[in-house]
Amino acid sequence: MSSLFRAMPKLKPLDAQVIVITGASSGIGLATARKAAEGGAAVVLAARDGQTLNRIADEIVAQGGRAVAIPTDVGDEQAVEMLADKAVEAFGRIDTWVNNAGIGAHGHPSELRTPDHERILKTDYWGTVFGSLAALRHFRKSGEAGAIINIGSVVSDLSVPLMTVHSATKHAVAAYTQSLRLEVLAEGDPVAVTLVKPSAVATPGPVDHSQSTGAYALRVDKGVAPELVAGAILTAAVRPIREVTVGSAGLIMFTGFARVLPELYERIAAAGAQKRKRAVPKPTEGNLYRPRDNGRTRGDMAVAGQSLYTQAQLHPQMTAAAVVGMAALGGVALALLSRRR
Repeated sequence: MSSLFRAMPKLKPLDAQVIVITGASSGIGLATARKAAEGGAAVVLAARDGQTLNRIADEIVAQGGRAVAIPTDVGDEQAVEMLADKAVEAFGRIDTWVNNAGIGAHGHPSELRTPDHERILKTDYWGTVFGSLAALRHFRKSGEAGAIINIGSVVSDLSVPLMTVHSATKHAVAAYTQSLRLEVLAEGDPVAVTLVKPSAVATPGPVDHSQSTGAYALRVDKGVAPELVAGAILTAAVRPIREVTVGSAGLIMFTGFARVLPELYERIAAAGAQKRKRAVPKPTEGNLYRPRDNGRTRGDMAVAGQSLYTQAQLHPQMTAAAVVGMAALGGVALALLSRRR
């Protein structure tokens, strides 16, 4: 059957799934693991920090969930292949694979050391590639439907001052995800491929886990709750979604502005670069070469509320019904007002 008319893959309900989550020791990955386990899924936790992973897995099991911890450096292709094998050994199969692991560094392009740049690409980009391929091989071997969910960012669509490598890797993740989706469609694989693009998220990552290259670090005052991103990920795990952006609609409008008027955007972004800096006593390594400060879903920044924009993307039918309902109520109110007059 032509890919033009092929039905979307039918994914299992959450409580019938086995979900592999990389970067599960903190932030979005940890929030997703906990939420998935609460929903009845068996979760395979992967990250470099084995001690923290084991503690998280024990907590999930103690609460009646199913979890196994498999320490993994996603930048190592063989290690990722072993992760897939061990997940199947533990639970018999894989239904969803979430490529979430990420590290980062702040600074202008001219300030970044080549080894640090390479290390981030190895984790953020190659980790996504290795995980996607391991999941796809499993799905093709089993013949069952599955989901590959890659975590991009709003900076998959534009570049932001002081977030050079993050912008570059997330552009690459977006391009790879789109290309993988084309292959899956062309080959007729029953695999859903989703790109999740969070805006600023209130995890330890933006501040505590990222390397700073000079006398300053990135200033992030507010972010959406990591649980909101986890909700988007798990929605994509049970219902095929091509792409979803999580966070402020205002930021999304700014992304559109950058596309339409790129030169003006660049001038505004460059002029505001100094405001994105905060002083630090000395440069920090972050978690580039070793795990750091794991076991937390949230950092120290303020947390934004729910995102109606995100909910509209995840539940378009409900949103359309709400809009129609509001319009109908408005019409009734207008008719009553006219009758009174």
